[in-house]
Amino acid sequence: MPRALRELGDAAARSELIAAADHGETVLAERAAFDAVPNWVDVTPGGFAAPVEHDYLSGYDANRVQLYLVWSRNAEHAAVKRSADMMARADLAGHVAVMMTLAGEVQEQSNFAGYTALAELATCRHPEEAEGALHDQPYYPATLELLTILASREGSACKP
Repeated sequence: MPRALRELGDAAARSELIAAADHGETVLAERAAFDAVPNWVDVTPGGFAAPVEHDYLSGYDANRVQLYLVWSRNAEHAAVKRSADMMARADLAGHVAVMMTLAGEVQEQSNFAGYTALAELATCRHPEEAEGALHDQPYYPATLELLTILASREGSACKP
């Protein structure tokens, strides 16, 4: 996450960590300019390529990108905006898209509170803490919900 890399770089006086955060944000912006940010990408001498060992989709892994960028006080980043657009493509009421092709075709959608909180964070709506909701969803979306609440409190560049 860019914020952690920058804070570590500052604390350890290691400019290469700060440069890595800058480079990561640049790469994400480049990817978001064309389509959804993929879960995985292979880096080759010729540039980026579809991953050999993973599906070339955007979803569970890529959804964390917006969380980390907002937490890093970069809510205006192109990857956050692209993710918000992609998550809004769900066609079931109260759901968000959680897995899609890079072209935006929805593969999976969910109404778990953690995923909907993530979609709210990406559009500068601040997720509400719903008492007990963490117990009504599996581990991964529950963890996302907690991290989304923390990111909203600590890092959002679009605080009310």
